[in-house]
Amino acid sequence: MKRIPIPKGQLARGPTRRLAAVALLAGLAWLFAGGSARADFRLYVFDDGVLSNTFSVASGTTIDTGEFNTAHFHIGRTLTPGVDLGIVAQSNSPGTPARAFINQLTYTAANTSSGVHTLTVAASDVGFTQPAGGLVLRNAVNVTWGESGTGTSTADSLTFTSYVNTLNKQFDSDVDPTAPGQVGNAASGNFTSSTLTLTANGLVGTTGAANSPDVNFSNSGLPYSISDMLTLTLNGGDGAEVNGVSNVFPRADFPTPAPGGLLALATCVPLIGVVTWLRRRRPAAL
Repeated sequence: MKRIPIPKGQLARGPTRRLAAVALLAGLAWLFAGGSARADFRLYVFDDGVLSNTFSVASGTTIDTGEFNTAHFHIGRTLTPGVDLGIVAQSNSPGTPARAFINQLTYTAANTSSGVHTLTVAASDVGFTQPAGGLVLRNAVNVTWGESGTGTSTADSLTFTSYVNTLNKQFDSDVDPTAPGQVGNAASGNFTSSTLTLTANGLVGTTGAANSPDVNFSNSGLPYSISDMLTLTLNGGDGAEVNGVSNVFPRADFPTPAPGGLLALATCVPLIGVVTWLRRRRPAAL
């Protein structure tokens, strides 16, 4: 590396130089000790149970993977010229008094090989402090089978499960490759939704939606984590677009579950703003 000479009059000497060094080290210590946002919002992608990709950003922000490939899948498509979307995930950590959530939307996952293979996408964020008190965990999912020129068959299905951990534990990405992931290293502090399951009827363009029964739990205001895991099983050449959300609501606001499918269809709303944001990121045409 070429050294740039510094005029003698600009060299720091004695205590001034030492103070500058101390200030620099203190600044770096503050930065890495949490003065800047930590990359605690994480997305894990598994192909047939084997960890393939990991993405991470600051808590309470948006993950945009872009298009990418795994051993058996292509994930993503071109939404508009200059906007290529793969998986987009959102978190609103630390939450609001009305709602805490994480949301993941896969813009077409296509099995590019022969035979049946599974794609698992797990999202996790920590540091939720709102809402607090008596709470409800409820998840929802919707899917379009045979999206964007792909096929579908009755062999295609998906499952979706959500978790809250009141000990604020992050999702574990490598607990067991044959059954990827759980929240934290043990069951302590965990609350788990029922697993939603949707199965294709073999007709391209058909949709499905479901939401889970409520899981009640309480939290005094200490930080908690929200995680979820979605698994797509697709035959060779088949594809799907899928959106899953994990919600925490104040219990008093939602005394009974929403009508079947209604909450699932409403979960697309948070990601409308993401598409607008991505379009604004698109470089201007030269």
